[in-house]
Amino acid sequence: MDTNRADAGALAHEVGTRWWVLVVAGALVAAVGMLVIIRPVAGVFGVAVFVGLGFVLAGLNDLVAAAQLGPARWAARVWGAVSVAVGVAVLVWPAITVVAVAWLVGLGLVARGAIQVVSALVLQPPRRVAWVVAGIIEVAVGVAVMAWPEVSLSIVAVLLGIYLVFAGVVQMALGAAARSLR
Repeated sequence: MDTNRADAGALAHEVGTRWWVLVVAGALVAAVGMLVIIRPVAGVFGVAVFVGLGFVLAGLNDLVAAAQLGPARWAARVWGAVSVAVGVAVLVWPAITVVAVAWLVGLGLVARGAIQVVSALVLQPPRRVAWVVAGIIEVAVGVAVMAWPEVSLSIVAVLLGIYLVFAGVVQMALGAAARSLR
């Protein structure tokens, strides 16, 4: 048991010394989100690039943050991998139709949100509530994107931009909290 505590302490210290990586990565995700909100691009290619980059950055953030999540680290790894995969798929096929982009992005958000809500069950109350709310928002945005795929790309881009800003701010907060683990 003392070995586990020592390992947990070492892990917490390691995450605490690299807190700035989480903050910088979160700021990048939020910046991409703001860019998407401020300048929604009229073509599928532009939206695909912004959305793909946003998903890749959010997924990489989740993979980096997984170390500090204790019993929920498996979930962060899974939804981080899902996000990176969706982002890469969107970047590889930027010329696909609006419907395909909407469905790919919507399914990615629904999967991430569902995993986040389920994984919240192993967390303590303050983090559990935040994770459930974030997961529900992701599912709702994903369903909305899939329900109205013909909606203009600007609206889809703004919804995804809002999500990316939210994800980036949450990531920066996790990094700031990890700083105290040094």
